[in-house]
Amino acid sequence: MKAKLLAVMVLGLGLAACGDKSASNSSAAPAPASPSASTPAPAPVVNELKSADGKVSVAVSDSFVDKSGDAALLPENIKAEDLLFLQQNSDTETVIYAAKYGKVADSKAYFAKLEKAIKGDKSLKNAGFDAEKDGRIAYRFSQADASGETTLNESCVVEVVGDQTYAVCATSADEDLAALDAIVKATVIAK
Repeated sequence: MKAKLLAVMVLGLGLAACGDKSASNSSAAPAPASPSASTPAPAPVVNELKSADGKVSVAVSDSFVDKSGDAALLPENIKAEDLLFLQQNSDTETVIYAAKYGKVADSKAYFAKLEKAIKGDKSLKNAGFDAEKDGRIAYRFSQADASGETTLNESCVVEVVGDQTYAVCATSADEDLAALDAIVKATVIAK
């Protein structure tokens, strides 16, 4: 596994259990009947991960913990001052981070170069790109060990706002690329 992605592997997170608030009054109205198959399931709780500057936000339905102060988890080639947030969830073995990647003059040329570099890296498999749209591109890939076993999946969105490049990436050893795509596609970067 590449060292740059090892740096963002998850540590641990516990979830708090909710207390039961049901009443024990025997004169209370009878409990409602069991929901039928036509009753919709409750919507998942959505949390928003947001950068301190308010520039980047990601809506997630899982619990994540801020790890931006953990130097050991800082992704390779990203300076601490360019990291916008670093969050982790141990239940899904997922890490989400946002960063500023510097300034570019031509987003289309930058995206073409990025796609060529990822597709040209023979150590990556399942590499895929979504077409550039409105200064934004999404990509994904898997890393494998020497035996070909997938060791880490990564999905990212990269957007150029003005001339500044922003990226939000989700990585996991357990979640598949489709699940990671769903996370990063919920990214909003303020114009």
